[in-house]
Amino acid sequence: GDGDGDGDGDGTTTTADADDGAGWRETLYTWGAHANQLGYATTGGHLQLRPRAVVCEALQRSGVAAFAAGKHHGAAAALDGTLYTWGVGRGGRLGLGGADAYTRLLPCRVAALAGERV
Repeated sequence: GDGDGDGDGDGTTTTADADDGAGWRETLYTWGAHANQLGYATTGGHLQLRPRAVVCEALQRSGVAAFAAGKHHGAAAALDGTLYTWGVGRGGRLGLGGADAYTRLLPCRVAALAGERV
C-alpha cells in the first residue's frame, strides 16, 4: 500500500493501506498523535508510534475505497458504497445525527447515507 500524510497539515495523523494488488484495500492502518481520530482506543498514552489496523469487520469485508483523516476525526468509504466515521463528533463532524455529540473511538456506519453510494 501507500502512505499518506493526511490530516490538517500538522502531521498529527498518518494513514496507510494494505493493497491486495487488485486495486482494493482490505486493511486501513493509522498512527501518530491520538486525539480520538485513529479509529481505535489506545493504551499507554496519546501516541501510537507504530502502524495499527483500524478494526471494522464490515469495512474489512468490503474493502476500503478511500479514507481521510482530520485532526480529531476520520472517515473511510467502503467499496460497497457505505461510509464509516469515527473521532470527536462535536459540530456534526461524523454525520451520525443525534449521536454526533459523542466521541466514537471505533468506526460507525453513517446510517443517513444508507442506500447511497459514496
